[in-house]
Amino acid sequence: MKRFFFIIIILVLGSCTKDKRISQCFWKGETWQLSSVTVDDVTMLENTQWEINKCDIYDELCESVWISENGDVSNFNWQFNEKAKEFKLARVSKGDTICKSCNESDYYSHNFSGTYQVIKAKKKEMIFESETTVGYAGQKVRLVLQRKED
Repeated sequence: MKRFFFIIIILVLGSCTKDKRISQCFWKGETWQLSSVTVDDVTMLENTQWEINKCDIYDELCESVWISENGDVSNFNWQFNEKAKEFKLARVSKGDTICKSCNESDYYSHNFSGTYQVIKAKKKEMIFESETTVGYAGQKVRLVLQRKED
C-alpha cells in the first residue's frame, strides 16, 4: 500500500515538474517570433510576436502580449497542461462582447484562442496545433514560434 501511494506521489510531482519546466523555458525566451501561423496549411500571419511575461504557473494566470506587424498589442493568458502536452491560449477580454475598440492583435488573440497540442517544445522553437480555436473551429491551426534573439 505504501508503494502504491509513493508511485502516485511521484506521478503527480512528475507532471507538475514538466509543466513548470516547459513554462519556464517559454517565458525565459521573453520574445517569441511567430514564424508561421497557418490555418489548413494557408499562411494567415507573418511578422507578429509574443512578449512572454515571467509568472508563477501555480499562483497566477500567465499574461503576455501579442504584437501585430503594425505594432498593435493585445493581452492573452497562456498555460501548459497535461505534462506539457497541451497549451492553452485565451484572449484577455476588455469587457465588451462585441469589440468596438479592438485592434488587429485583439482579433488575432481572440480567433486563435483555444487548446493546442504541443508538437514541439524546445528552448528555441515551439510548435502548437489545434482544431478547436475560437475563430477556426474544425480547421487545423498551426503556430510555429521561434525564440527571438536580441
